[in-house]
Amino acid sequence: MNDKLNNMNNDIKTYLNESKFVSNRCRNKIIKMLIDKFNIDIDSSKYKEFANVDITLESNGDIILRGDRYKTLDNLTFEDVESRFSEFREDAHNFMSHKDIDFNSKNNFNNIVNLIMIILIICAFIGITLIAIYSVFTGNYFFGIWFVVMIVPWLVPNLKENLLIRLEQANNFIKRIIKK
Repeated sequence: MNDKLNNMNNDIKTYLNESKFVSNRCRNKIIKMLIDKFNIDIDSSKYKEFANVDITLESNGDIILRGDRYKTLDNLTFEDVESRFSEFREDAHNFMSHKDIDFNSKNNFNNIVNLIMIILIICAFIGITLIAIYSVFTGNYFFGIWFVVMIVPWLVPNLKENLLIRLEQANNFIKRIIKK
């Protein structure tokens, strides 16, 4: 009985660690599933606000959460605990299998968005520069002076910082693609 209970508690810790890797919200849903499965009345503030939560399942279905014992509202035997835990394990496994994140595709998506942003920034800068040059050649000196005095000092430092960081990220992304 103790070995089975230890295995159950190890499985709970595994699910908590895996869900914590995805997000705190995912971890809180796993905890809520466990609490609901064993019919325990716990205020969600007991576990939502903490970075780490330690849960231990007892042989009668009680749960020890962060050192506090919470009793189940049902009178459970160990066989009932085992059956409810297997249901929880199945539900948690199904829930976690839908939460898989493919970090490579997400990273590639972010890098492609980065390349698009670089193109848009360069096009915007070229467009604004062409408008300023056009206004000077057409005799609208006020806009040309306004552009030089107001826009250029604001645009160039921000553009330079942002563009250099984005160009470095894009360069690394292109190198990775070429290596493959």
